[in-house]
Amino acid sequence: MKIGSGDIAVIDLKNVKTEAVGIAAGALRKDILDTLPVVDAVFSDGNENEARFHGAHPVFIRIFEGAPHLPFEGYEINALNEELIISGADRRGTIYGIYTVSEMLGVSPWHFFADVPKKKKAVFMIREG
Repeated sequence: MKIGSGDIAVIDLKNVKTEAVGIAAGALRKDILDTLPVVDAVFSDGNENEARFHGAHPVFIRIFEGAPHLPFEGYEINALNEELIISGADRRGTIYGIYTVSEMLGVSPWHFFADVPKKKKAVFMIREG
């Protein structure tokens, strides 16, 4: 799974239950826009209409809150079928997973408080499986 130039990141919030996870998803959107040369990063409720992407290649980031198979505050990050899937056991686990992806993008957890600059990338890749 890769996100790069000419892509549009579509963040699916259909399985998000709490405002806190929505706020973290907003931070992920900003981090994607700040670090990658994507066309745009948009939110979705799961009803994707290809026409709205205006020829850009959509890359889906699906966020699942409340995965029962994970331990308390646990999370998983998987890439399947050219989709990035972030699953959390609960609200806090889902947020941990989202911010872990931000770190993988090159965003320091200290970027806000310590003025650590965000690292730009030409492409973001995660091996599927």
